[in-house]
Amino acid sequence: MAAEAFHQGLLQGQSPLANQAREYLISQRGVSLDTIRRFRIGLAPGGNRLTELLKQRGCDLSLAIQSGLLRNNKTDFFQKRIMFPVCDGQGRVCGFGARTLEDDKKVAKYINSAANPVYDKSRLVYGLHLAQPVNGELVIVEGYLDVIQAHQYGYVNVIGAMGSQLSREQEKLLRRCAKTLTLAFDGDDAGKAALTRQVVNGGNFQAVILPLGQDPDVIIRQNGTGWRDTLAGAATMEEQFINQILVATGPTLPEREAAVARIAPIFAHLPPLRQEHYTREVARLFGL
Repeated sequence: MAAEAFHQGLLQGQSPLANQAREYLISQRGVSLDTIRRFRIGLAPGGNRLTELLKQRGCDLSLAIQSGLLRNNKTDFFQKRIMFPVCDGQGRVCGFGARTLEDDKKVAKYINSAANPVYDKSRLVYGLHLAQPVNGELVIVEGYLDVIQAHQYGYVNVIGAMGSQLSREQEKLLRRCAKTLTLAFDGDDAGKAALTRQVVNGGNFQAVILPLGQDPDVIIRQNGTGWRDTLAGAATMEEQFINQILVATGPTLPEREAAVARIAPIFAHLPPLRQEHYTREVARLFGL
């Protein structure tokens, strides 16, 4: 009910806020009305419109509080935000990601539904119910709009990680429908840190490093073949991790030894056979 109310509020609302939301999505971000409908994107207005609707429908407000739609004082939790429904593999809405429409820098740009038995970010993948593997591959990005734009341009194997790394539970879920899982990391320091965390966290993934300052949304919209070209550079996440350190390492022996010392504790988390393989690879690449 909440997802449909938000969705219709975006499509049919006549308030300045609804106009602003449509302007942002359609004019600024290039999202079509068909795509808005496909992903059921919505709008949470200001005030307590959802609370009032739930009361009118005779709904149990305690359940709405538990699901994170209302605060404990029975007022709307989401205020003046574009709403991205997060669904399970069958398309059932489990929670929301929400982007602010306010200019106030003190307001968080994105917030999510509170964790509850239905909405567990470590067990959900954004867009999975709409995705289709291509040649047995799914590509995992970070942002809601990255997924949305990818699908709009025909890259229907793109899904969202619901965070900066993929959990073991998410990997198990995705292995049911795809042989190859490719993670896309930003080329900045935050992206490098996310790659390192994923290597430590484990999993069997391919990875690509995006050009500095560009995200999938930008690459897909600005260059017709840019996204395919980016994915063509995929390698195992361990190889990408090694390469990130290799290109930043000076030529002297002490510099190379220091770089290997940084790698060693990270690879200590790998399974024995993979640890042995990549230890030999590091020694070869760094000439040690």
